[in-house]
Amino acid sequence: MIKQLFLLRDLQEIDLRIFTLRKKQTSLPENLQSLKKDVDQKRKALDQASHKARELKVEQKSLENELESHKNTAVKYKNQSSQIKSNDQYKALMLEIAIIEKKIAAVEDAILEQMLKTESAEDEVKQAQAALKSCEERLKSGEEKINIEIQQVDEQINKIKAERNELSRKVDPKSLNLYERILQNKREELAVVPLEGNTCQGCHMKVTPNDVNEVHKGHRIVICENCSRILYSLPESI
Repeated sequence: MIKQLFLLRDLQEIDLRIFTLRKKQTSLPENLQSLKKDVDQKRKALDQASHKARELKVEQKSLENELESHKNTAVKYKNQSSQIKSNDQYKALMLEIAIIEKKIAAVEDAILEQMLKTESAEDEVKQAQAALKSCEERLKSGEEKINIEIQQVDEQINKIKAERNELSRKVDPKSLNLYERILQNKREELAVVPLEGNTCQGCHMKVTPNDVNEVHKGHRIVICENCSRILYSLPESI
């Protein structure tokens, strides 16, 4: 039975390796969370920059329409000047032309200013696009690397599982069934633990003297009454 106990301990060591690798495999995608968050932020920045650029273009178009309207009005006034006969009417028309020309000049200045704003906004869009593309490429590269690592871990796990299957055949079915049942309940914690003195190293609680003796004898599997783990005696304690 002592041999069976140590086979179970060896089996547990293999299972712990598998648990560790599975945990690593699960945590690998978490390493991408920072990059994914960065991509989301860059995408939002691009959306905001694009929205701003669109609004500025709309404002610029509105100014251009206003300029065209003023120019049409100026042409109309100038055409009317040749038809006016009275001096007062002519002066009034010249005043209207002067006013409209001032409006034209003001709108032209506004358009130039708006064009600079639009150009700057379009540059911001290009910068945001480049930043997003760079971030997406880093994420893609990271995902490819993670997928390779996950595949490598899979290969390691499969290799270790083969070792486990080979070792499992050396354990008697009853002991193996007991071990696996305890392991399932413990959820990746130890199912087989050493007894040091009269203390279970799984729960660090005292074990009854009778169970201590039984563990040292090694004639049967002894279960800790406190934590339901299989107890074994270290070689120097036997």
